[in-house]
Amino acid sequence: AAGIALLQLSPKGFEALDLAPQFAFEFFDAQAHTVEWVVPGSVVVEGGAQVSLLVSNLARGLTAADLSVMVGALPASILQLSQTGALAEVRILAPPQGDSGVFEVRLSTTAGAMSASNLTYVSRPMPKLYQISPAEGPARGGWPMFLKV
Repeated sequence: AAGIALLQLSPKGFEALDLAPQFAFEFFDAQAHTVEWVVPGSVVVEGGAQVSLLVSNLARGLTAADLSVMVGALPASILQLSQTGALAEVRILAPPQGDSGVFEVRLSTTAGAMSASNLTYVSRPMPKLYQISPAEGPARGGWPMFLKV
C-alpha cells in the first residue's frame, strides 16, 4: 500500500536500537496518476487563463473537492473534473505569477497521491495563428505563404 514508513537500520551487534539511524521511505502505488499533458503549455504572467491537465490513472470516483493543484507556490482554482476512459481532464484557472518562466504544476489528491508537470508563463501573450494561405504547396518548398496572426 502507498504511504510513508520509518525504516531503522540495526547493524549486527548494534545493541542500542534507539541510537540506530532512522530513515523515512515513501512507498507509492504503481498505478498512481500521471499528468500527461498541460494544454496550453504557456500562459501570460497575469494568469486567469483556463488550463487543462490531462491525467492518466486518476482514481475513479474522485470529485474536484478531492484534488488540489499548485502552480509554483500558488494554488490554482479547479474549475472542472471530467473522466472519460483512461484519461481525466482537470480544468484549472492559472494563478498570476510575479515573473515569466517555467513553473511546476502539481496535482494532488486527498489520498496523498501527487504528480507534476510544467507550465510556462510569458510576459506577453503568444501570437495566435488564424489563417495560413495557401493551405497547401509543393513538397520542394519555395512557395510563398501568408500567415494571419
